[in-house]
Amino acid sequence: LLQALGAVPTLLLAGAGAFFLSGQLPTDESFGIFFKDWFEKDYFPRVSEKLQEELARRAQSQGAIAGLASQLRGWVLGSTERLHASMWYDLVARRALPPRFADHC
Repeated sequence: LLQALGAVPTLLLAGAGAFFLSGQLPTDESFGIFFKDWFEKDYFPRVSEKLQEELARRAQSQGAIAGLASQLRGWVLGSTERLHASMWYDLVARRALPPRFADHC
């Protein structure tokens, strides 16, 4: 009985927290702003870094001319990262925003 009563305050606190947070949900319109910020500042720089690492790896395993071309591509990508992030965001946003949900059953 004491164990059951010990869970009641926890459940009440969790319920009150859920009720409070349900009134604090962000608007659907704010999603696009957050998504753009996340894509350009968090996601794309990590993708760009991985791509530059792959180009550097390829440059080491290729011949002199092909290796130089891969190094140049990596340098250009690193130098124009913000431009590339913006271009890729525009492409992704056209296909993904606003989010649409459908029942395919």
